[in-house]
Amino acid sequence: MSELEKTPYRLEIFTPEKSHYWDSFLEKLPYAHFFFSRTYQAHQAGRFEEISMMVWKKNTLVALLPLNLTSENLSEKRQEKDKVKPIVAKTAISYQGLSFAGLLALPTLRYEEMAKIWVLILRFLQAQKIQTLLYHALPDYQNNFENQAVRRIIFALGAKLVRIETSAVLDWTKELRYDSQKKRNLKKAQKNALVIQKIVLASQKPPSFEEVEKIRIFWEILHQNLAERHGKEPTHSFTEILGLMQLFPKNMSLFLVEKEKKIVAGVLFFQTRTCLHAQYIASNSVGRKAFALDFLFDQILQNPLLWDIRKGDQVPFFFSFGISQVRPSGKTNLNLLRWKEGFGTKAFLHESYQIDLTQKIEISEI
Repeated sequence: MSELEKTPYRLEIFTPEKSHYWDSFLEKLPYAHFFFSRTYQAHQAGRFEEISMMVWKKNTLVALLPLNLTSENLSEKRQEKDKVKPIVAKTAISYQGLSFAGLLALPTLRYEEMAKIWVLILRFLQAQKIQTLLYHALPDYQNNFENQAVRRIIFALGAKLVRIETSAVLDWTKELRYDSQKKRNLKKAQKNALVIQKIVLASQKPPSFEEVEKIRIFWEILHQNLAERHGKEPTHSFTEILGLMQLFPKNMSLFLVEKEKKIVAGVLFFQTRTCLHAQYIASNSVGRKAFALDFLFDQILQNPLLWDIRKGDQVPFFFSFGISQVRPSGKTNLNLLRWKEGFGTKAFLHESYQIDLTQKIEISEI
């Protein structure tokens, strides 16, 4: 056995009694996203066949991999010479219920250590007769550029890039630079007597009738937007999002825009240590005519402390407007992207890789 083949690591499949170890490890990571927590994952229990992994070095937890199995043909499809090839079962996905997941590892791990962990993971999946791993990598703005070595390692182990999407992101530590169209929109918005309200639900008591009603109105606007423009529904139901907002008051906040005391637009934000992300954005026809979303984003970007949004101290703090590609076609919604770029955003990649587990996994390739 070569030196590279020797490994001090062992792998365990997550079970509910290990939740404390999982969440305690997340607290150590500078880029941990709250939707990796077991509390968040619990709301998806039963949707997916989970096979998440915990990697130990002796008695120290060093890495987590959120992972589930599926036997379905997925909407993620690969185009080769005009032939669509669906990813088929049995497939492991990191993670089907999340926008991204990826290997969550201690930042102190070196390249060779990460490689050994990956070989351990892939060989375990092979032993379970799993044919394919679909890996939605952590985007750089969500992990403070901690995970770039992973791409090289999985590429060396046979990963193929099967999808690239772009998220429109601002580095909030730098000066804001709006384009001329955005500035004109904001001047028009200021003439509409728009009012912003922030809703954060308390975790220790039930929401008020008024809070529930305002969240419901926003959800109806969002539902109508998605149905009319994309023929889709929100990933979360109204009941689910209400419950999650109560579970994660420090990480989820809803900003609403009212005109003449009626809700015309809103944004549901997910906040982590490194990023404020616009998870759901919606506006009705009145809101669009009043440039309500331009007004809302500008007020938050210009005055984060006024709205009790903490910007980063020692690390970059990013503001994400989300992806602009339409699934499953993968085409870019250029009108949406132009609107986001008006705030001065730059493109950050969301990459998905596919690894054929029917092939031999050789650590010597790294």
